[in-house]
Amino acid sequence: MKLSDSVKYVKGVGPKMAERLEHLGIRTVEDLISFYPRRYQDWTQITKMEDLVSGEESVIYGRILDVKEIHPRKGLSILNVTMTDGTGAVTLTYFNQPWKKDEFSRGLNVLAYGRAEYGYGKIQMGNAETEAVTPEELPSFQKLVPIYPLTEGIKINRMRQMIQEALDCVEDLDENLPLETVRKEHLMERAEAIRVMHNPENETMRQAARKRMAFEELFFMQAGLLLVKRKREKGASSVKCAPSGKLVRAVLKNFSFELTDGQKLAFRDIEDDMEGLVPMQRLVQGDVGSGKTAVAALALAKIVENGYQGALMVPTEVLAGQHYETFQQFYKGLPIRVAYLSGQTKTSERNEILEKLAKGEIDVLIGTHALIEKDVIFAHLGLVITDEQHRFGVKQRKALESKGESPHILVMTATPIPRTMALSVYGDLDVSAIRGMPPGRHPVKTYAIDGSYLKRVFNFMRKEMQAGHQIYVVCPLVEKSEKQ
Repeated sequence: MKLSDSVKYVKGVGPKMAERLEHLGIRTVEDLISFYPRRYQDWTQITKMEDLVSGEESVIYGRILDVKEIHPRKGLSILNVTMTDGTGAVTLTYFNQPWKKDEFSRGLNVLAYGRAEYGYGKIQMGNAETEAVTPEELPSFQKLVPIYPLTEGIKINRMRQMIQEALDCVEDLDENLPLETVRKEHLMERAEAIRVMHNPENETMRQAARKRMAFEELFFMQAGLLLVKRKREKGASSVKCAPSGKLVRAVLKNFSFELTDGQKLAFRDIEDDMEGLVPMQRLVQGDVGSGKTAVAALALAKIVENGYQGALMVPTEVLAGQHYETFQQFYKGLPIRVAYLSGQTKTSERNEILEKLAKGEIDVLIGTHALIEKDVIFAHLGLVITDEQHRFGVKQRKALESKGESPHILVMTATPIPRTMALSVYGDLDVSAIRGMPPGRHPVKTYAIDGSYLKRVFNFMRKEMQAGHQIYVVCPLVEKSEKQ
């Protein structure tokens, strides 16, 4: 059996089981040993029955006193297995699983894992996992037991058996990280880490194996992102903008506020990118109210100043409409033609916008997913901005970017992203952070409360509205829509 062989070569895996495994993305022997547990049951600590806590998962060990199957009504069977360890008694309960009766007999020593519950005057464990274990065998069964995500037709014990069979091939795996990196980062070798992921001797070993696999995943993700970035920088040439001129300065004068130091630094990064030959690929992050919209307005003015069009895509109609109104104020009295497009735009108005856009008579187009429709054609798109970028898929962003020839790309988010995560997840992007708030704006305070505070919340809302302030309520969206 080889790693590249079909999973059907694993002992006990027939055509039907292979089909079920394929639903989990498992097609080869290597796929099977790379299918890691989602969590582990801790069988290392045995709890005395007298010390069981209701609602907690525990491991118990004892001798079976009684096995009884009852049929309270037609179509319902209940199997009760009573066991004791000398300190107390526990009843293992199984509903409509009559075949399990054959697994138990009086006097049998059993190791059981389940959630203890007090009910009907006794301690019960529903659907506990069990192993028949003699006192001499007990130490070998006290371990971390893997729990795998499953699909219909595959039981947990069967999955464990198949993976153990496939692990015979694990030593054939090649090390896929540089040996120098493995030593420097004090990592397990790949084959050992995979074996430990499925059979951890203890928590320390499990964590070491998980560290290795997590490092490997991030290593290749960053390597891939770096490759994408290198290819982009090597092969593509974009709009090389001139230094910011009269139009950008005019927009700055239109602002009713002074830019914060954070906004100035972010726009300086954008200017440097747009004035180079390599297409800008920049992420701007900043809290709600930090002034990302103003920075976007300056970037769009800069691309217009250089004879190109800009696009701003946002996830909802509400936000798109707000941006449209804001940009009209920012560009008031200036030769920057702004248009708004969404899925709700009337057909006649939409056709007029598309015609002007294709002729280059619209400089900045603001809208929702409607911007990526095939009939939306730009005359010369030079800058694409995506706001709340995490709300869009990669294909959606690429669809908009493809409407220009290597346009500059700017993505914005209010979601705080730690630097280490930004480097990992957005390794192909340069990152700018707008820190601090404009004068007069205070950080948003967030509180989590339960239903018992509802009356106080309504009173608070009433007082705020009586004081002339506004309230808005955010509700969960039942069906996907660009309106919300």
